[in-house]
Amino acid sequence: MKKVYRAPLAVALVLGVVFLLLACGGSGQTKEANNLVTKANTSIDKYNSLATEVLNDMTAVKAMPNDAAGFAQKSVALAKIQTKIAGQKDEVAKGKELLAQAKAMDISADFKTYLGLLIDSWTKRDAVSDLETTLVTTLTKMVDAAAAGTLTTESSNTYITSLTSMTAQIATAENEANKAQDKAKQYFKDKNLGS
Repeated sequence: MKKVYRAPLAVALVLGVVFLLLACGGSGQTKEANNLVTKANTSIDKYNSLATEVLNDMTAVKAMPNDAAGFAQKSVALAKIQTKIAGQKDEVAKGKELLAQAKAMDISADFKTYLGLLIDSWTKRDAVSDLETTLVTTLTKMVDAAAAGTLTTESSNTYITSLTSMTAQIATAENEANKAQDKAKQYFKDKNLGS
């Protein structure tokens, strides 16, 4: 679960807020669209904060001892991580909805395209959260089995194989989200939406 490029999207959206007036032209909905993008930035900031917490919490879980007390700590920590991932998903949904509302307004076609590209990147980011949820659920099952004394070498190997596969899937999905985000940033630059 490597954190890559999460913060730059917030920077790109901040630029979008700053230059939305220029991109929107003189439409009567410029101020409303600008307000929606500002609100989307708030959701994205919250997402980034939760994503950082999830990474830090997963690191802490790895460092917890593999004994009865450690398994109990891991179980509690993993439940909190699931809650934070659910919060990430909520913030992505809020941000995407706000960007979609801004995109539907009377703004320039180029800025509508840019907002669509941002929405796409956040749809891909949401897929990362879905995979993270599955990974944490699987890890929780493994920890619970270990705590109950029912984790065998065979089941441990099965969990490890599954977790390794999920980690690779998360890395791939994260890469796709980053590519989509980079595409939005490049479009913003190519269309001179900030000038």
